Amino acid sequence: MLQVHVVNADGSGDRVVTHIDRSEGSAQMPAWSPDGRRLAVQVSTMHMGHIWVVDVATREARKLAAHTDSISDEVPAWFPDGKHIAFQSNRSGQEEIWMMTDAGTDLRQVTGPP
Repeated sequence: MLQVHVVNADGSGDRVVTHIDRSEGSAQMPAWSPDGRRLAVQVSTMHMGHIWVVDVATREARKLAAHTDSISDEVPAWFPDGKHIAFQSNRSGQEEIWMMTDAGTDLRQVTGPP
């Protein structure tokens, strides 16, 4: 199972910042928030994926826009405002770019047909 680690520039100080339960999947594809305090990560299994936000200091993790379908939300990227996250998803039946707030609300498809 994959987890996200943070290390110093010289390779020292290795520490795990994601502690996602194995049943949720593997944490990967981290993206730093503009203020450097949070990471958006993709947590995936063979059948689905979710975007999570992790507070780096406290290691508190929240699953955003949770679903139970075979949907893959992947490859998060922060907007410069630090309040929105873009990601790719097959929620519409094909891979498109979506966005949501950092709380997992206001989910909107950005590319492709509505």
